[in-house]
Amino acid sequence: MDGSGRKTLLNSPCPAGLAIDYPSRPRRLYWCDVKSHSIESATLDGKDRRVIRRFVGGEIRPYHIDIFEDTLYITTFQSNRILKLNKFGKGNHTDITQGPQRAADILLVQSNKQKLCKSLVVIDKGLSSLRTLLA
Repeated sequence: MDGSGRKTLLNSPCPAGLAIDYPSRPRRLYWCDVKSHSIESATLDGKDRRVIRRFVGGEIRPYHIDIFEDTLYITTFQSNRILKLNKFGKGNHTDITQGPQRAADILLVQSNKQKLCKSLVVIDKGLSSLRTLLA
């Protein structure tokens, strides 16, 4: 755990949010790339790399990401949107919300995703509200 023996699994121009699809076999890592306007995935050993969606036109720049079942939830950089998209890249994306406030990150909380958690701390609006939810 001291960082020795580490190896590069993936190279990406400007990776942002990361999400691991734990239930899938093999497990997959999903990430957003701000420069290439894309969402990509690979197995946790860095193999089987796939482009899930490349957004063209520059309006959508995926920034942070989380996953639940077959759906990716994505925040965008600058356009302040939250989108959902099939994790296999099938179909169109759907806008969940758009607004003047920037979504700094996204985290989905669902009992099937957090089976090992005894408690969860939720922090919103820069520590202005701190709550502990018991599982």
